[in-house]
Amino acid sequence: MQKIIVIENISNLQHIFGVADKNLKFLEKELSVTIAINSEGILLKGSKEKVEAASTLLKRITTLGEEGFAFNQEELSQYLNSHSLSCKTPS
Repeated sequence: MQKIIVIENISNLQHIFGVADKNLKFLEKELSVTIAINSEGILLKGSKEKVEAASTLLKRITTLGEEGFAFNQEELSQYLNSHSLSCKTPS
């Protein structure tokens, strides 16, 4: 399945995805989806369940990014854990 999250101001995504898309790569791994940025917004690819979970998370944090909040990986990890959004299978 694939889904696009429409983003009005793509420049706000730097606050979310970090320098050199470090947070994007982290989110891909944790949520078990592929995330890409295009002219329309954020493109998610993966299983339906994982795309929906990733969509929920990204909608929440893009709102915070639009308000100027920047995330680091530790904060994203805590957010995922506190909202039970990680799709990663425990080892």
